[in-house]
Amino acid sequence: MLVSMKPKTSNNLFLVLFLWAFAGFACSNDEQTIEDETKEQKQKEVVESFSGDSISDGGEHAAGIRRFFDDFPKATSNNDYAKVNELFDMRMAFKLLEKRDLLPEKVPDEDQFISIMKAAMAPRMCDPVQGVHYQRYEIRNVRFLREDKKEALVYLRMWDADQIQLKMRWWLHNHDNRWKAYDYEALEMSMRFSTMFGVGAKMAKEKHPAIHQFPKLMEGIQLVAQGDTESALAVFENLENAGFPPVLESLRLFTLSACLSDFGEFRRSVSIADKALALNPDMPTLHHIYAVNYNGLGEYEQALEHANKYASQLGKDGDYYGEAGDAFAGLGKKAQALRAYRNGIADDPSSASFCVLGLMKTLPAEERKELRFHYERLANLEDRLIELGEYLFAQEDADTLRVLLEVHRHFRPNDENLEYYVDALGELE
Repeated sequence: MLVSMKPKTSNNLFLVLFLWAFAGFACSNDEQTIEDETKEQKQKEVVESFSGDSISDGGEHAAGIRRFFDDFPKATSNNDYAKVNELFDMRMAFKLLEKRDLLPEKVPDEDQFISIMKAAMAPRMCDPVQGVHYQRYEIRNVRFLREDKKEALVYLRMWDADQIQLKMRWWLHNHDNRWKAYDYEALEMSMRFSTMFGVGAKMAKEKHPAIHQFPKLMEGIQLVAQGDTESALAVFENLENAGFPPVLESLRLFTLSACLSDFGEFRRSVSIADKALALNPDMPTLHHIYAVNYNGLGEYEQALEHANKYASQLGKDGDYYGEAGDAFAGLGKKAQALRAYRNGIADDPSSASFCVLGLMKTLPAEERKELRFHYERLANLEDRLIELGEYLFAQEDADTLRVLLEVHRHFRPNDENLEYYVDALGELE
């Protein structure tokens, strides 16, 4: 039986599910703005958007843009297919696919094609596992693409119910005074819906043999979402010879590397991540996985190097500060480690569980007064006890587990899981 070590690497698979909510398909009179941006230009805007304070919320259009992002998860959670199709403009998305030359052939009946896509898309987006669901969001930057401000590129962070963060940019347009989406990109993996749709359409047109293996890839990702990482690992390994095109193979390798990292197979995870990075150099989240792995291996200089590479592409956030803090702690740089953990908590207090854990490990007993303040602000404390308790038990870290139980008991004295972890602590001692 494999033992999960650090679940936050496979938590990144949330963004893969989010991406595939649209991309699983192989298949208005407004016009989209097509920008030719270089890798350097994009990276600069991404880092600026996610560093420090937010840049722009859209000014006079802020309320309308927020309304879109408020309405979208309500529609998917309520299985409101009509509302989903209203909010995601499939006709605009189709026009964009044509403009980007991502369709393998001319579509003979555009209206019929779009109707089919609407019928197929809405149920998948509302699916409780594969669908597009987020609990909260934070708009970081809004850049208008036209002088009339009828089209915008919106950079934002989203969190699901488990407080897993996703950085994205969405393409919106204003039609009849309502903002609607027509494309989006998961920035951790630098993959756009329109690009992935084009890959799927091309595979279907060419009757690519690997297209029959795509459901198995989705099955593995769903298994991770359901918490069965061990079964997912077997699925990803069995797809080694599926013959996926590079963009899909990089996803398979990414998910495999994340699962291996969770199970403490750090060296093998690094080897798999190397292969994924060779296929897709623009996948910032891989550097986070590298940092986790090298911290796990005790190779702290390399962990810090990859944490910095992650930050150079996505900005500094809780994931960066958590791994940087662990690397500094491993190098004996206690003051820098504490500063990193506190910065990670300040970035988003409700999701910074591993930064709070870093403080638990690093602070001496006489300086632990701040722990309660930080721990209380974490979301879903019962879930955080399980998340951190399992990690500490797997690491056989009795001292920090004792601190965790003491702090948790202060806020949740009747938590039914406390007894379980008290027994686990007894096993370690």
